[in-house]
Parts: sequence; structure tokens; C-alpha cells
Amino acid sequence: MGEGYDLRAGCAEYHRVSRRGMLRAGTLGVLGFSLPDLFRAQQAQASGPGQPRSFGRAKRVIVLWMQGGVSHHDTFDPKPAAPSEVRGEFKPIGTRLPGVQFTEYVPRLAQVADRFALIRSVTHPDPSHDGADYLVLKGFRAQAGFTHPDVGSVLLHERRPEGDLPPYVLVPGNTWSSGRGWNRFQAGYLRASTNPWHMGADPADAGFRVPDIALQPMLTDQRLDRRRSLLGDVDRQIRALDAAATAAVPDPLYYRAFNILTAPQVRRAFDIASESSASRDEYGRTRLGQRCLMARRLVEAGATFVVVDDDSWDHHGTIFPTLKSNDRLPQLDRAFSTLLLDLERRGMLDDTLVVYLTEFGRTPKINEGAGRDHWPGAFSIFFAGAGVRAGQVIGSSDEIGAYPAERPIRPQDVLATLFHLVGVDPDGYVPANLGRPMPITNGGVIIPELV
Repeated sequence: MGEGYDLRAGCAEYHRVSRRGMLRAGTLGVLGFSLPDLFRAQQAQASGPGQPRSFGRAKRVIVLWMQGGVSHHDTFDPKPAAPSEVRGEFKPIGTRLPGVQFTEYVPRLAQVADRFALIRSVTHPDPSHDGADYLVLKGFRAQAGFTHPDVGSVLLHERRPEGDLPPYVLVPGNTWSSGRGWNRFQAGYLRASTNPWHMGADPADAGFRVPDIALQPMLTDQRLDRRRSLLGDVDRQIRALDAAATAAVPDPLYYRAFNILTAPQVRRAFDIASESSASRDEYGRTRLGQRCLMARRLVEAGATFVVVDDDSWDHHGTIFPTLKSNDRLPQLDRAFSTLLLDLERRGMLDDTLVVYLTEFGRTPKINEGAGRDHWPGAFSIFFAGAGVRAGQVIGSSDEIGAYPAERPIRPQDVLATLFHLVGVDPDGYVPANLGRPMPITNGGVIIPELV
């Protein structure tokens, strides 16, 4: 299965933190804020990356990350002519594209198939969750003791977002009761400031509240003002210590930890309750529905890269009743189709890139537990918006959905195309620890049918 792959792994030493960086990190730790590190990536370095190249049309990106491995047979690549142990229980239905079928449990997406480009021939060799996640989100094979940055961290390193909103957000990311997300989404050898910001709460929950954008009960406005003043005093002392070696100027990024607590536009972006009931109902009052609605609100407010993170797609048993329950395919179908139509109505789809990803598909043959197991040989993803040539199917899988029958696409090719669409050179390099250059996409090739 791995024949023809060239997934070169790199290595580098860990970054040595400067005295100034340690002073500032320590200062912020005392003040009790973690957000400044997330904003530091917006400060252009003298030797840092340039502005996005002109070929990038996407100003913002939404990644629909369905962790666990969505079954391509039972969604976007049905095999009605295959034996029953392969084709499964779901019936095929027509779509807006002549001759293209989906299954009966994604009817809304079938009706907006002309708004996205479906790829049915993504393939890689790793059947493990951790290894496949790493490949799809980073384009490299995992290597012990060395961590590559994910796609969002590379984009944040290369782009210079503006405004008070965190530029790279996981929805929901880690919550107080869940540790998921840290291994898949991280800066790796890039600056820690390019790590994603975990929202820390699920917008589908009753009483939804984002911890980092509201003052804790003991932190009054007056105390916040005193902390802002203290930060100014400490920053002046740091500049005095460095005066002999550098002509440093005040760093406004440290004050954004305070600004996010007070900026009205930030609070409005996360105030999902301010959406009309009709809008919330249209997306669906479900896990994926409200996460997709939040993603739209965040990119509309200025976020650069938002991940809708869902980890409920690993169906080794009883796959068919599970998928057709209201908690799985029906909510995915409603949420994703509504997101595309909503972005289109608001005039945002032309410069917002939407990418549906999962780490692999499921086995062609249904197992003894009436489920499907991990299968990276062939699976489906889609691209929409930002100039993507929509209304087409790229590649195909064989008669049982096991391997590509034509046009095999590797994870690094998917990432190369994403970077191309946001104006980042996929053949470029980013500095690893101690400044050693590392390739962005590990030899990924832009998918020409999409652009």
C-alpha cells in the first residue's frame, strides 16, 4: 500500500529560548494569561516570512475535521453494484451532478454538490489513528522525538492576521473534561505562538461560555486595569535591561491579552446566543450544527483558520444504525450544507476556503461486528470556496472502494493545494528550531483540477 510514497522525515534541535522571551513568558505566567503567546505570531520578525503571494484567494479557512475515519462507502462513494458485504445497508441517491451518487443519509449535501469539489481517491499507508492524523494534518510521517507543525500553525507562521480575535481557533478544542486535540493540532518545531487557541467550551452545550473571554468573578475591571498598568511597568523594565543590546520598541501584542477580555467585537463573535433562532435551527441544534455556526461567526469576525473538531466517527461495530441516527450523518449533512449556503449568501464563499477532512476511510468488507475497520487505501474529502473549481469529482476508487482506480491523491498533495489557495508557497520552507529550514509540504503537488 505504501509503494510510491516519499514521506521524508526531518530532524532538528529544540529551540533555545532567549532571556527576553523567558522574562516575558514568566511575567505573563504571574499575571495569569496564556493568550499573548497566541498573538505573538502576528508580530513580523525582521527575518520572518513575507506576505502571502498573489495566487492565494482565500482570506480565511474552515477545516471540517471528522476524526475517527468517516466511511466513504456510506457517504460520498457508494458502491451499489458491489456484494452486500461491501455495499452495506444504505441506498444510493442522485446529486446535482449528473451520474454522481451519494448515500441516502446525506441528501442535503447531494443537493449542494455543485458547491464543492469531491476527491474520492485520497490514499496513504497508515491505518493507525495517530499516524494517519499526523499524515493528513501535517503531510509527514510521525517520528519519535520530533514534531512537525500542523497546517494551521504553518499558515499562522506565514500569514500576518490582524485584529483582536485569536487567528487560529479549535472549535471546541479542549474542554475542561477532555484532553483531545493537543496531539493533532500543535506548532511542533515552530514558535509556540503559532499553536491553536482551544475555545475550551462547546457551543452546542446549554450555558455555553468561553472561559478566556470573560473576567473571572474575582477579577474586577479595576483589578484588570491595575494588571494592565503592572504589565506596562514590567515591559519598560525589560526594555531597559535590553537597551544596551537592542533598540526594542514597546510590544503591543502583550496588551492584547487584556484587549480580548474587553474588545466588544471579540465578545460578539463568541456570543452564539445572539444568532437568530431561525439561523441556529437552520444549522441544527446539534453538536456539528452549532460548531459550524460558530466557525462562520469566527471567520466573519476576522479569524484566519478555524477547525470544526469532531471525534465521533470510529465505527468498528453497528455502523449502520449509528450513522443514520440523528447524532451522526443527519447532523453532518445539515450542518455542512448549511455552512456552504450561509457563506454563499453572505458573500463570503468566494474568499473563504472550506475543507472537509478525515484521517482515512473504512474497510470495504463489513466486519463480524456489523461495522467497518480502519482503511487508508482510499477515502473521500472535499474542497469548497475561494476559487475552487466546484461541481466535480476528482479521482475514483475501485469497484469495492479499496484503492484508487484513478488519480491517487496523497495527504501532502491536499495540503499543498490548501497552501496554494491561501497564498503560501507549498514548495517553500519554514525555520525549524535554531533556524534550520524545513519543507512546508514534504513534496506535495498542487491538485490542478481544483485550481
